[in-house]
Amino acid sequence: MAAPGASDSALSIALFLRGIGLGLATVPITAAAYMRMSPAAIPEATTLLSVVQRIGGSFGTAFLLAIVARHLATGGSAPQAYAIAFGATLIISLLALAPAALLPRRDPASPDSDTTGAAAEPVR
Repeated sequence: MAAPGASDSALSIALFLRGIGLGLATVPITAAAYMRMSPAAIPEATTLLSVVQRIGGSFGTAFLLAIVARHLATGGSAPQAYAIAFGATLIISLLALAPAALLPRRDPASPDSDTTGAAAEPVR
């Protein structure tokens, strides 16, 4: 059980919805990051992004595990430890909104133009 009064099914549903949200956000964020790059720079950026995601995921997991382990080592209960870790992920997610707001946006006046200013060619 996650917290007093919380059910395992409620936690499962919350984690499922969070996972869907993160999955749906990944592609648009990646596309926005690549939008203003030259085509020649994209392969290098893709490699760098992959490395950063893997290292960041490992460090994030280790950070959250350290939070849980420290809480358990000081006599806290497992549900409290996981609640603190989930709270930390919420804070980190909220902090990530600031740089996400700085990602480039497509000009609504020209949705079909690419970043080089050339007109988009129709798909055949």
